[in-house]
Amino acid sequence: METAELEALLQAAEKATPHTTRRKKRVPYTLDFILVIWGQLDLNKPQDTTIYSCLMTMFYAAGHLGEFTVPNLGAFEKDRHIKLSNIRIEHN
Repeated sequence: METAELEALLQAAEKATPHTTRRKKRVPYTLDFILVIWGQLDLNKPQDTTIYSCLMTMFYAAGHLGEFTVPNLGAFEKDRHIKLSNIRIEHN
């Protein structure tokens, strides 16, 4: 695809995106930032290990943290979100 065509497609997509679905730009989590957090965690504690695992998963998956986590316990939906009881190990 030519550069001009790609630019035109990106501009069209930008204009077609509803304002209600746009979010303000946020500073990305960098490896340096994650290492600072890591230095404050005690990985012998399950909660700290979970926090670190979540951060690393989102960093290497290039995901948005808000799409991977639940904002608060009140927002948790047992039919929609993963629970410990959903985890199983199968052997084939």
